[in-house]
Amino acid sequence: MKRVIKSIMTKGLMILGILTISVISVKAESKSEEKFYTVKSSFNAKKTIEKIEEILKDKKIEVFARIDHKKNAEDVKMELRESYVILFGSPKAGTPLMVKDQKLALELPLKILVWEDSNKVTWVRYRKMSNISSDYSVDNHPIVKKMDELAKNIVDKSSGL
Repeated sequence: MKRVIKSIMTKGLMILGILTISVISVKAESKSEEKFYTVKSSFNAKKTIEKIEEILKDKKIEVFARIDHKKNAEDVKMELRESYVILFGSPKAGTPLMVKDQKLALELPLKILVWEDSNKVTWVRYRKMSNISSDYSVDNHPIVKKMDELAKNIVDKSSGL
């Protein structure tokens, strides 16, 4: 009888341990996801990135670079689904933040990722400046909120939302 009870308790503790690890893992993943804003696009990746570029041009916001990771992969004889990163911004907005903490230059200019998943669904994502700013000495700076609003607006419009 003691052996049966001990076996049941051991299995119960193992299950409890597994459940605890699962809960911690889910919490960590959701905490990580809070740092990003991600939406499904109504368009394919190429059309979505083109829409982003059009929006930026209309807003007279400089595009510093457009990285085509699929093309770069093809150049080295590797395969990758559609994947673009666009770097954009305004020194007028970013410089005051970098004056407060120059290490913020690692995060600027702003970036938006557009990618196609294995189901041919296109996604658009950016890292929220409001979360990044807490790593530097610029949290609560009014420009941070404006950057988040701008990036969200661009992501939503380019995705057909």
